[in-house]
Amino acid sequence: MAQDLQGRLDTHFQSGLFTIADFKRTGSAPFRDLENGVGGVHSYYDAQLQFLQDYGLTQWQGLNLGTLAYAIGATEAGIDGFHARGNSRGDMLRVHGRFSYSEDGRGTWQALDQEPVPSAAMSQETGGDRHGRGAKAILADTRALLAQPPEVRPGSGNAI
Repeated sequence: MAQDLQGRLDTHFQSGLFTIADFKRTGSAPFRDLENGVGGVHSYYDAQLQFLQDYGLTQWQGLNLGTLAYAIGATEAGIDGFHARGNSRGDMLRVHGRFSYSEDGRGTWQALDQEPVPSAAMSQETGGDRHGRGAKAILADTRALLAQPPEVRPGSGNAI
C-alpha cells in the first residue's frame, strides 16, 4: 500500500514533491457497489509525507490541497500540517486516507484507480451519462486547464 501511495503522489499529483516518511495501515472493510457491479475492500492508512521541496498547497492556480486529497484517497480534513503561506522542504504532512482494491478473480488484488477501463465505460466517459464523466477524465481536464497561463484583464480583480 505504501508503494501505491507513492505512485499516486508521483503520477496523480507531482513527481518528486513528497517522500513517505512513515506509513501505517489502520484497517480495512469490504464493500460492494451493486450499481456498477464492483466489490472489494477499502484499506485505510495513516502516513506522514515529507516535502522534498518548497510548495504551497493553498494556491488558487495549480495543484492544491483538494487535488492532493483526491489523488491520495483522503479528504481535505484528513490532511494536517499544511501552511497557508506554503510549506518548506522538510515539512511533514499527516494524512489519513483510503484506497480501494478489487480481486480480479485469479487471487490478485488491484487498486481500483489502476484498473483498465472497459471499452463501454470509455465511450460513456466521452459522451457522459446520468452520473457525469469519470474521475480520470475530470482529473485530466483539470490538469490541462492548470497548465494554461491564466487570463488577466487589466482593471479586473484578477489583475491584482
